[in-house]
Amino acid sequence: YFSNHQSTISEDKQSVCINNRLGNKKEFEIINMSEPPDTVDRTMKGDKPVEMQDKTDESKTTNAKQHEVVSKKSSVNKCNEETEEQRVSGFEETKQEQTSESNCTSGITNSWQRNQCYQDNNTNTNRSNYGSTYNQNTRYPKNKTRKTPYYFPGWSPFSTTFFTYHTRILEEFARDNDFEVFDVPADGNCMFCSVEDQLRINAQFGETAKSLRERAVRYLRMNPIQKNGVHFKDFLSSKETWESYLTRMERNSTWGDHLTLQALSEVTRNTIVVLNLSQEDIRRTEIVPSDPDKSHASLFLGHIGEYHYLSLRPKYWERIWPRLAQLYREKMSSHQILSKYIESKLDLLELRKKIADYEKVVTENKKVISFLTNQGEVNKTDSCVADHELEVRVPHTPTKPESWEEEESFLTEKLAKVHKLRDEIPKCFKYRGWITNQDEESLSRLAADPLYTDPESGVPTPHLSFILQCWIQSSIQLPVPQVLGITTVPKNCVVEYAGSACDESNAVIVTQTDGMSTNVTTSNTPMKIICRSDIVVQFKANEEKKENEIFVDESQTHPGYCRLRPSVENNVFWGSQLFFVENNCFIRESNFAEVGRLREYKGFQSHEWIPSKTDWVSRARPSGWPSEELKEKIQKAGVLFVQRSHASSQLQSVEWQMIFSRAEKEIFLSVLSSNQKNCYNIFKVLVDHQTSLCQAYLAPTHLKAVFLRAMEVIPLNSWDKNVGGCVLYLIHMLSRFLESETIPHYFISENNIIDHIPSKAIQELKLQVNAIKHFPIEVIQFGIERHKLCDSFLANIIADIDRYNTTQGISWTVQHIFVYTLNRWAKADGEVFNFNKAFDKILRAYGIYQDMLAITNDTDGQTFEEFALSALDIWSEVKRFKMIKMIEEKCNTKLSTESQTESTVSVKSLLGNEIESDFCDMPIPTYADGNKGDQAKLLEEIAVVSYFLKNNEEALAFIKESILLLKKALLEDILDVSEVEDVVLKREIGQKNVKLTTKWNNQLASCYEKLSTCCVVAQRQDVMLEYMPEIESLAERLPSMVDFVDKTWNILGQAEKGKQFKKEHSGFQKNYWNQNDYNELD
Repeated sequence: YFSNHQSTISEDKQSVCINNRLGNKKEFEIINMSEPPDTVDRTMKGDKPVEMQDKTDESKTTNAKQHEVVSKKSSVNKCNEETEEQRVSGFEETKQEQTSESNCTSGITNSWQRNQCYQDNNTNTNRSNYGSTYNQNTRYPKNKTRKTPYYFPGWSPFSTTFFTYHTRILEEFARDNDFEVFDVPADGNCMFCSVEDQLRINAQFGETAKSLRERAVRYLRMNPIQKNGVHFKDFLSSKETWESYLTRMERNSTWGDHLTLQALSEVTRNTIVVLNLSQEDIRRTEIVPSDPDKSHASLFLGHIGEYHYLSLRPKYWERIWPRLAQLYREKMSSHQILSKYIESKLDLLELRKKIADYEKVVTENKKVISFLTNQGEVNKTDSCVADHELEVRVPHTPTKPESWEEEESFLTEKLAKVHKLRDEIPKCFKYRGWITNQDEESLSRLAADPLYTDPESGVPTPHLSFILQCWIQSSIQLPVPQVLGITTVPKNCVVEYAGSACDESNAVIVTQTDGMSTNVTTSNTPMKIICRSDIVVQFKANEEKKENEIFVDESQTHPGYCRLRPSVENNVFWGSQLFFVENNCFIRESNFAEVGRLREYKGFQSHEWIPSKTDWVSRARPSGWPSEELKEKIQKAGVLFVQRSHASSQLQSVEWQMIFSRAEKEIFLSVLSSNQKNCYNIFKVLVDHQTSLCQAYLAPTHLKAVFLRAMEVIPLNSWDKNVGGCVLYLIHMLSRFLESETIPHYFISENNIIDHIPSKAIQELKLQVNAIKHFPIEVIQFGIERHKLCDSFLANIIADIDRYNTTQGISWTVQHIFVYTLNRWAKADGEVFNFNKAFDKILRAYGIYQDMLAITNDTDGQTFEEFALSALDIWSEVKRFKMIKMIEEKCNTKLSTESQTESTVSVKSLLGNEIESDFCDMPIPTYADGNKGDQAKLLEEIAVVSYFLKNNEEALAFIKESILLLKKALLEDILDVSEVEDVVLKREIGQKNVKLTTKWNNQLASCYEKLSTCCVVAQRQDVMLEYMPEIESLAERLPSMVDFVDKTWNILGQAEKGKQFKKEHSGFQKNYWNQNDYNELD
């Protein structure tokens, strides 16, 4: 797959060897599905298998070869292509026998029976590949002692156990065959979602599950008849027409089938390989487009339990897709540029022909010549002069007319070759950007203009900023530094800490599992440097020589490295640290402290700044950063010297590296704003994600050098207003540095900090960084998937990119995309009682809204109060009121009183006992006015919110009030029918009583369960004991409460009462109203 990714799939019969874990080899035949789908006896319909009807015994024998059974935990290797004459051609036999088989339907309804018959007649073909456990009478074993989950209680094709079991088997197979399983939602669109994912990992961007469904149905509608004349409708159920089938398939969540698989293969021009789990075997089916030579890739789909599709990603797909994307982009670039160039040349040639024709006419027309030469009417004797004048004034083409046809033929031929490049680009590959390299002016605008669309990627900076802030920035975490062991430090030494762990430049993105953040495992040990405090480091030698002075010698070292010379060669003072090279004396690694742990170094400190020969002090800085004050602070911070040599050093033992950790800590911890730090963190995690599989590693040192240089160029206000543009600028700058294979050190520009990395490794890094530059949205999507982040609403934002690039309507995008998304997210946070996060999202939405108003100069925008109330319109009543109270408290505003009037009835009026709570002032919703059941439900919801906000006492009080209201409703609102004489009226009233009683009893049961929870948390057994008689009485009417009574008595320490009650009432069903009496009246 990886050695020849774009090679076409052979249609010929192939032999496959299977190596299972027992060491046995099984050989069998594979036939690729090069024919239309009716040559296949078994295909998959969405989440259910569909077998095609076998027309003749001959076609059955032929079609049997369409299956390959791949043993789980096996390694698949294809070999031995056979001749063209041995190709399967069951399709033609099927066509010939179709009319004679009148009593057999060609649809889907009887496929199970036909498949059983098919397998009985082809034992030698299929059963030999199932192994010794295959039963001769049925595919599924009848021996119930066998340890398979098919005999577990509750086992069914739609059960969780069923999917878990088959998923595990498929994952084992995928792991053994260098695949990784990527699951998609089981919402009826799983086939299309899986194909979409396969297209994306093959760099064929632009399609969605919805668009694939539309294209597949459109293909079937436009191409209903196959090449051999057979109509696709012949493979449908006899009760369904072709148009009704297409209409049904157009609907969202409709399961795909074998016809849509074939259509997807045709419209995407890819081979689709389905690995179908059948009990304990994996069956492989290939669907090849009608022109297999133009197949761009193989798309691998898994089929779990014959009910659910998923995507099988090849193991190293993350390394492959950037290469493919870059290849397709370059081909598209060549096609666009060359085709336009040749077409322009042809247009020019056509124009030259027209000019020549007009010249001929002008030359022959004397009046026209006279007009051109400004001579009026000319005589015959003046024709020579006129001709001479015409040659001067009318341009002539140097090419002779005879050569024009040759040139036109040559250009036409070249244009045809260029158009062939388009056939090499997958039909599903879509590139948003323009095929151009940005100049300095365009890059400056990218960072400065918050509404700019990046020309290379085609991504608008507003959309990129929103995606990066909402998905990436919110998932970034700074690992907790690891505490080093205590090392004994001499009195004449000081300890300095350096590295990304100390200046908070080591951000990572947190992986989410089941909605919870996993622990960050990135090593975060800071560099510990033990420095001699009694040693003075000088960059220039002075006449006064002291034994505690050393001088920096950079003459024979790589920039950023040096050798240290002692001022006085005193063996008593320096001891074994002196090292002589010819007539020179240097200081080497000291032995004044034992190395306690990894990343612990010995060094020296200097309070002087490096010499002015570097350009850091004097170079131009368009942004004005750093300021003169900051430059002074950085210079005073000095330099550390660590015994670490350059990779090309000839004398490693005496070479020291200059470390600027003090300056970097000053910048990152004290100077940078929060938005500037966020931009750096986003930049780092994106690069880390995309280059994680590269041979070389871009450390925080490299990325900080790029970021700090960008700080000198990008306007300071852009970091706050244009996060997406600033991050893309950083990516562009890094790409340029990698292109030149040079990343200059921020403080010492002469120091190329990647010159030790091999050129091949740098080019690999450049390829991955360019993937971010050209396809930022796709990289972010893959990162979200890898770290299992929630991708809700992401598709809506991506879909708006094309609309924005066409209309440039930022107002519509902000209100209908950005604000809408944040408000829905805030509501989702409120649903799980995370009101602080919800508040932050509403605040962020209003900030985006205000920025939009400022950009568009709109003065009629909403106030924050109006904006917040409109955002909370979609919330439930109780959570909305709680959110309003939080906004009032945090923003010092009033929202709850704006919608209240003098006639507003509050929750306080429903309470029998006084409760100190903000919820007492909450207005009663109109739907609950006068309805005790709905009012009790409202109090129950308040209790739930209070409980999850850790206010258990308040929750207990409200749940007791809810119980009291429900009991009142059961006593007061149930109509007495004993004196009603009208039978029909009595029946109607009685049925209404039954509905209300059942509803309120179930609601009362829910309240008792919540009461139990609150009592357990508050350790209020006395309260629960008071309610136990009522609970037992309710359990007699609701059998589902019997187990709850038993558990509650166990919690209260009276297990015997619970057992006795369960024994007496477990089979007892009773209703307070005798419902059967009223049913008899019907």
